[in-house]
Amino acid sequence: MNESWDRTSYHFLSQVVIFLDVNDSKQFVEAAYAAYRKRPATDTFTLQFMAFITINYLNCCYHQHADKSYAESTFKFLQELPVDPAIGLEKLIGKFYQAVFSGDEQKARSLKSQEACSSCTQNSAHAACWLLQGNRSQSRFCR
Repeated sequence: MNESWDRTSYHFLSQVVIFLDVNDSKQFVEAAYAAYRKRPATDTFTLQFMAFITINYLNCCYHQHADKSYAESTFKFLQELPVDPAIGLEKLIGKFYQAVFSGDEQKARSLKSQEACSSCTQNSAHAACWLLQGNRSQSRFCR
């Protein structure tokens, strides 16, 4: 796989990962994580693209019923990303997926009903509320 990853490569992967088979997705995201770890960048766009990769990949794993082992490295990678308001929402969504993959219904529900979501005032917070409320008919976590 090409090792010359840059912001454009991360952006492209963040958008296409949801269209790939989970096995193919895993190979690409692992390569992206390795490239980022070799040359970490902390500019807002790169951080956002890396966070988008993680969330879209977790979404791919969830909807393709992948085993938790597919998601473990992504949970670890998300924790390694720096604390930055630009990716706070993605970190919260990552914690939600971690609870879902672990079968922790109580934690998943708790994350869905965070105080910030009930009084959100920014578009990104509204998006988090909408996403975490999800499609109620597809998951026991979305009630």
